[in-house]
Amino acid sequence: MTKHLTWPAYLIGTLLVFVSLLDGAASVWPLLFSDVGWRYGSYGLLSGYLLTPLLGAFLITLTAALQGSRRTQRVIGVINMVAAVLLLIAFVAFLLDVFQVRAGVQEDSRGVFDFGVFKAALKHVLTLIVLGMMGLGSFRGAPPAARSRSGGPAADSPLVMMRSQGDGGQSSESRS
Repeated sequence: MTKHLTWPAYLIGTLLVFVSLLDGAASVWPLLFSDVGWRYGSYGLLSGYLLTPLLGAFLITLTAALQGSRRTQRVIGVINMVAAVLLLIAFVAFLLDVFQVRAGVQEDSRGVFDFGVFKAALKHVLTLIVLGMMGLGSFRGAPPAARSRSGGPAADSPLVMMRSQGDGGQSSESRS
C-alpha cells in the first residue's frame, strides 16, 4: 500500500467503526440496563450493526499489515481482542436474558422468538471469531525487519550464489 493511502484508509476504517456504533447507540437510546426486555431487544437490534464496524476494523487491520508497522499492528491487535472479549461478555449476558424473556413468550410465538435469537447469536459469534482472528493475526503480522550482520537494516543486495565445482572458482555474481 502506498504511503499516501495509509491515513485515508485508517480514517475510513475509523469512521466505519464509530459512526455505526453511534447509530446503534442512538437506536436504543435511552439506556435502560435494568429492564431485561430492553436489554434483549437492544442486543438483537444492535446485532444488525455489527458488520459495518467489523469491516472498518478489518480495513484498519489490513492497512497496518500492509504497511508492516509492528507497533501499529500490535495496538490494533489489542483493540480487536478487547472488542472480542467485550462482545463475549455481552453475548453471555444476552443468553441469560434470553432465558428470562423466553419464559414470558407465548407458545405460538416461540418459533419467531427462537429464530430471532438464532440470528442475533450467529451474527455475534461470527463477529467474535473474526475479531479474535484479526487480533491474533495482528500479533503474528509482519516479521521483524531483516537485519544485516552489522545489526542495521539489511541492504537491498542481490542474492549471492555458492560456487559450484564447474564454474572455475568464480561466483555467479562475479561472472556477470
